[in-house]
Amino acid sequence: MPSRFTLQQIIDEVANARPDGVPVVRWDGGEVRRYKQYLYACISEKGVDCAGYAELPFIGQTMALPDGTQVVCRSIETGDKLSCCSPDALTYATVSMRKNVDVEAFALPGRKGRKTLKKWLNELAVPSWIRDELPVLHNGSQLIAIPGLLVADGYQAQSRQEGLTLAWCR
Repeated sequence: MPSRFTLQQIIDEVANARPDGVPVVRWDGGEVRRYKQYLYACISEKGVDCAGYAELPFIGQTMALPDGTQVVCRSIETGDKLSCCSPDALTYATVSMRKNVDVEAFALPGRKGRKTLKKWLNELAVPSWIRDELPVLHNGSQLIAIPGLLVADGYQAQSRQEGLTLAWCR
């Protein structure tokens, strides 16, 4: 729990920051950030080195990543959902942190136009401090999916087929 002084800092520096700012107040064990119109309270994780998490093969239903997070994969019947990944798409998938991989521009199912990953993350309003930590499932420079966020066009399960939902558990 933050001290009274820290709570006042949160009000002054985070809640009352200018609209385009991305302020943060940290204390031992926690932090509060603002992104767009929302406040985010997070547990501080010190000393996590994720540099070795480039190019891990995607294996199984749950994959533990070196930073202590997990990618969880569950089978479902897709119905008409476009956010489920095709099981075949993960056959050659590797997992990298976003900051360790460059992928080509791609489209999202049902959307026109190809964009860079950075532009899609902006459009999807992913907070800036999370972006570099995101696990990216890819095959070389082809993005397949970002668990819990998106599946690239061409890698989604077809309607009324078995598909896979991917979640990133922090």
